[in-house]
Amino acid sequence: MSRDGPRFEGVIWDGHSGILFDDTDEPTYLRRYIDSGVTLLTLNVGSDVSPWSECIQNLSVYRAAVAARPNQCVIVRSEKDIRQAKTDGKLAIVFDIEGMSALNGSLEMLRLYYDLGVRQMTLTYNRNNAAAAGCHDEDQGLTKFGRDIVQQMDRLGMVIDCSHVSFKSSMEAIQLSENPVVFSHSNCSSIYDHERNICDEQIIACAAKGGVSGVTGLGVFLGTGVASVEALIRHIDHKADLVGPMSVGIGLDYFPDRAGLVSSWNSLYWPKSQYPNGPSLGFMDPEAFPQIADTLSTRGYSDKDVRGIMGENFLRVANHVWK
Repeated sequence: MSRDGPRFEGVIWDGHSGILFDDTDEPTYLRRYIDSGVTLLTLNVGSDVSPWSECIQNLSVYRAAVAARPNQCVIVRSEKDIRQAKTDGKLAIVFDIEGMSALNGSLEMLRLYYDLGVRQMTLTYNRNNAAAAGCHDEDQGLTKFGRDIVQQMDRLGMVIDCSHVSFKSSMEAIQLSENPVVFSHSNCSSIYDHERNICDEQIIACAAKGGVSGVTGLGVFLGTGVASVEALIRHIDHKADLVGPMSVGIGLDYFPDRAGLVSSWNSLYWPKSQYPNGPSLGFMDPEAFPQIADTLSTRGYSDKDVRGIMGENFLRVANHVWK
């Protein structure tokens, strides 16, 4: 099985990215993802840090940008669409939102977001909101609104994402949901003790429900301060040893607009105690995907396991949840 960029035989699924997708004539990162062999990109359209209306605005802009580039990318709704995009050499795109402040207090907003292509939402983003507790805040668990959200997401077919969520809230969501949930981009606290990383108990509970926990390429969460494939593989190894490789994925959380990150930096959501270097997070570029696959193979993972970690595991969850 070839794993050199686009010749990788399986689906490569990036479980979360922070790209700002505008109307630039030829956004270089689209070609970079395609050339790196990525099949599906989960594209973030907003978070609790920004006003809820920004999610709607971004969805409008991003959907138009995709429609203007039919030879490069396509919004997908099924595994068939994803496989076809791979065959056609296009980047398959779905959207995600980080935090339920995007609902503006209305459960019905979930249906609107789903119809606009959002297939994954985190319950909160680092701090407590009306739905759940964040990883950098007092752990109060799910609220009634949060429990209603979990049940409505199950009904709609939207994936519940517990990255950025507190321990108690994530465990309650996993238990309450009828579907598998994911941690789209969360590393292991047993390797590096950071409030944004998750503990073994969360990884085990997620896997037991049929879910997937994705590792992220941010150096601040890898424990190295810089992004390296070797450091990322350590977190993959730990999760695979703990729950098996079928429950592990990748969400690089790549964000190319460093100037935009600096200007939007908010110490309430990114406290200095946890981010001493501020917005210098240490990003891993999408070009790392072929190297990640090669390294997994050389470390003794089977072809099936490599395909799962690189994307098929997230695809399995989507097949189970999406409607």
